[in-house]
Order: sequence, then C-alpha cells, then structure tokens
Amino acid sequence: NLDSTIQIGAFHDNPVITPYQDCQYVAAIEVDESFIPTNSISKNEIEESLCAVFHYEGIFGEAVKLMVYIYHFWLPNSGYEAKTLPPYAIYHKNHFLEKNDSFVVDFYVPISVV
Repeated sequence: NLDSTIQIGAFHDNPVITPYQDCQYVAAIEVDESFIPTNSISKNEIEESLCAVFHYEGIFGEAVKLMVYIYHFWLPNSGYEAKTLPPYAIYHKNHFLEKNDSFVVDFYVPISVV
C-alpha cells in the first residue's frame, strides 16, 4: 500500500555522462524515526540543503531531458552550483507503480551560491 507514503528516488549518476546500465538509483519511501532497518532494508537520511526544485510531468525516459536542462542550461546561468549531494525526486505519480508510463515529480537539486 504505497499510495499513502512519500515515494523518493535518489539519482547518484548523470545519465547524460554515465551509460544507463551503470547508473546508480535508489528507490525509497519515507519512514518515521521509529523505523528499525533490517539486514535487507536500510535507512538513509537526505541531508538538509538549499535546493532548486523543478516540477515535471512526463513519461518514462524523459527524466534525462529534465536533467540535461537543469545541468547544462539552467545551472550554468543560475548563479548557483550543484553540490556533491545526489539530486532526488519526490514522486506525486510514479510510473514504476502505475499501469502507464507517465510520472509527476518534484526534482530537487542540492545547490550552493557561486
């Protein structure tokens, strides 16, 4: 029953630079502080940071277009630089769990002022 949980995807590689098959991605759900990890399920915290947030609605495969726009067009002209923290998405509609290819996300890019 994932409909009532916050679904998160953390992107550890840029698919423009790294081949898809080598990209690292972590799928997660929000849990409360009382959650105790097991040997097969880990718990991680997203480090607090100033973030640029991009709302995006698309279909499977279009996340690359968003990342190209952010890192190659928006960021160089923004007065900010990306931190080494991974960007992440909060899914409002998750194409991995639905019966179609469409998704709706808020994509968070940790940034600092140049």
